[in-house]
Amino acid sequence: MPQITTKRFRPTNEQLLKLYKKRDDHQSMTQKDLGIWFANECKLSSPLTQSSIGTMLKRRQEVEQRPAIQRHSKRPHTVDAPTSEVEELLYARVMACQKDNIAINHQFLVDQAKDLCKKKNITPAHNFSHGWIYGFMGRYGLKVSHAHGESGSAPRLEDESMQEKVKEIQDQLSEYPIERVYNFDETALFYSAAPRTTIVQVGTKAEGEKLDKSRITVGVVANGDGSHRIDPIFIGKHKSPRCFAGKASGFRYFSNTKGWMTSEIFNQVVKIIDRAAGAKHQGKKCVLLLDNASSHNRLPNLENLVIIKLPPNTTSKLQPLDAGIIAAYKKRYRSRQYKDAAKKFQQHKRNNVFKVDILTAMKWTNAILKFEITNKTIANCFKHTTLFHHHFQEPTAITAEHNLEEESDDEEEVVETIDGSLETIYGPDFIRSQDIEYCFDNVIEEEAEIENEKDDEEEVEFVDNTMPLAECNSFTASITVIAVPIVGRSQFD
Repeated sequence: MPQITTKRFRPTNEQLLKLYKKRDDHQSMTQKDLGIWFANECKLSSPLTQSSIGTMLKRRQEVEQRPAIQRHSKRPHTVDAPTSEVEELLYARVMACQKDNIAINHQFLVDQAKDLCKKKNITPAHNFSHGWIYGFMGRYGLKVSHAHGESGSAPRLEDESMQEKVKEIQDQLSEYPIERVYNFDETALFYSAAPRTTIVQVGTKAEGEKLDKSRITVGVVANGDGSHRIDPIFIGKHKSPRCFAGKASGFRYFSNTKGWMTSEIFNQVVKIIDRAAGAKHQGKKCVLLLDNASSHNRLPNLENLVIIKLPPNTTSKLQPLDAGIIAAYKKRYRSRQYKDAAKKFQQHKRNNVFKVDILTAMKWTNAILKFEITNKTIANCFKHTTLFHHHFQEPTAITAEHNLEEESDDEEEVVETIDGSLETIYGPDFIRSQDIEYCFDNVIEEEAEIENEKDDEEEVEFVDNTMPLAECNSFTASITVIAVPIVGRSQFD
């Protein structure tokens, strides 16, 4: 005998309100007749039983006492009573942020909800998971409002001449173990730019503000299995920014009038990499992969490095740092900026909450690149470029030029920062550039790349948090996220 299955029906708040209105308008209708009418109204295959209608009518007071935004929601209401109070207060905070045009993200909702539970001495019935985030946004009519930026077009590697060049590089790299292959690349960080993604009320638009174009060039270097990370390089426009207070920054900081990489600076940088690689591998020859930027053309005599340059316009496909490592770094940087802005918001600061000085940006960058980007992420990005035929084993323990804390293998949202405190990362890890589009932290973590196609002079990436998903494929199937651009903000030119 075949098993009979039934589909459970859960009326939405909006449907229940229609039922109550029908009851008021036609008080002579029996509950059985109401069940037939309600089934037709909700397009059900069979009428509801009298007991089901009776249960819904008993809930009338509860439903009508809900906030207006929930009463007219098309989603079932399933929140426990104590947490409902927290959600109402959290909704008020979201609206306050929208009023003051302060961008927020999913982690802001979690942090604020936990803070409210603590202040109200309420023990929540759930862990404020991803499901709760989307449920809360649905119940209160919230959505992700996102401004899409530009993205570089993918280079073509199908040409026979290009395949020959790639094969030549593969043959050269095959002579070196993966831990002795390094990659260096520069990227521009707009360290004070406010994110272009926030959470707003459905039916409204996020208002854009003037873009802060304060920029610093960051030079990133790592070897193929992530076991050796050399301190990042920073290039600014000013020799001694005010935030340095006349003292040394403690980082490798260079300056010129434009804040870009120059041949003179790169000569110093490549010597630093040469000495560090030689010390790490006891004088054995190592490879340094570079793009074909003009600042990389004039090289000094190197003792430990063999330079291999990538073909023009192939860096987004063949350069490991462009395959996801820099994107992962910028994802985490923007996450820190969100959290810093949330602290300022709680301190009743409303102006320029995303503003960051250059020294703070350097500290965050150093911590992220040395402690938060995992060895596995780096190894996967090297492997993804298809330049390496080596067998990728488990990455070895991380080392660096300063004393490093033990890196956590946990790729969840909580990591340990330099000062030993627990900081929340607002998004999952990036493994490959294809994984940049994801759904945990809004929609897309937009990393707009503006490159000189002729000689790759400089890679400029605009960072914002949206959203950064490599691990949400199964989850996104059940989620619908609406993304609209923030109005009033010009693109970077």
